[in-house]
Amino acid sequence: PIAAELIRAGLPMGSALVFLMAGPASNMATIGAIYKAFGRRVTVIYLATVILLSMAFGYLFQTILPMGGVGSISEHGHTLPHLVHVLFAVLITALFAWFALQDIGKWRRKRSMAVRQPKESLDKARLIVEGMVCQNCAGHVRRAIESRGARVESLDLKTGCVIVSGPALDAGAVTQGVTQAGYQVTSATAIAGD
Repeated sequence: PIAAELIRAGLPMGSALVFLMAGPASNMATIGAIYKAFGRRVTVIYLATVILLSMAFGYLFQTILPMGGVGSISEHGHTLPHLVHVLFAVLITALFAWFALQDIGKWRRKRSMAVRQPKESLDKARLIVEGMVCQNCAGHVRRAIESRGARVESLDLKTGCVIVSGPALDAGAVTQGVTQAGYQVTSATAIAGD
């Protein structure tokens, strides 16, 4: 319905097609999930592919289909009064603002909690984990460590070195969590905190 109204208002059909193709593929939830699972490089490739291909197909669609083919959309008789359009636009904008403010509040609370936690009280350990070959593996290891109350400070896929920290860190519990996730910890060494 949104694309039909945009076309009726004068938006070219190719641009409406880009809106329909790229919209769901480029929302923040999708981008965040891809970034978390695969990392920055894959996310940039994904976004570039979505942007370039949706624009190319939109242009191709616009050149193949003449504007005369949209008569059924522009002649649709069940249109809403102008005031209803404005009210719904205001409602959607308010909802977007509400959700954005909620996300900003969560981010600020998370950041303030991280700042409040004194670094001196954190114990640290260096784990050597075998079997991590990709960002997906790294995500599994990270979640296994965080489920044991520790935090991953750094993770190197090439060497398998993972630096973890946490108050009263139990390296044995962290090692057990990583092992249960399907990876082998060959070494766990306590290191001095900051």
